[in-house]
Amino acid sequence: MLTSRLVTAHAYAATAAHVMRVIPLTGYQYCWSPKTSDLLFAAKKLERATTQEIEEYLISQDYREDDLSGAHESGHEVMLFCNVYVVIPLHIAVIGNKQENTPHRLVEKYSL
Repeated sequence: MLTSRLVTAHAYAATAAHVMRVIPLTGYQYCWSPKTSDLLFAAKKLERATTQEIEEYLISQDYREDDLSGAHESGHEVMLFCNVYVVIPLHIAVIGNKQENTPHRLVEKYSL
């Protein structure tokens, strides 16, 4: 799951060391919904649904492939598809010659 909210990322992560910034290195596609903050809860309800029922749900929730800045501002989950990416652990970074272990500093440095 991708989210712009650090609190949400920490809530899903096993430990703070599992919170990562994901950066696509190739072309990518994404989708998100202004109505649904997290597809996980709906996915559990839809696990036995037909493809058509899933598509209808996504349409009803206004899932879209545009306005990435709107997704970031909303704090809602963003689903990402790409072939090659890099992840940067948020608990470790080198800023200048100094190791910085503060996630907030990394968010500032690597923000979209």
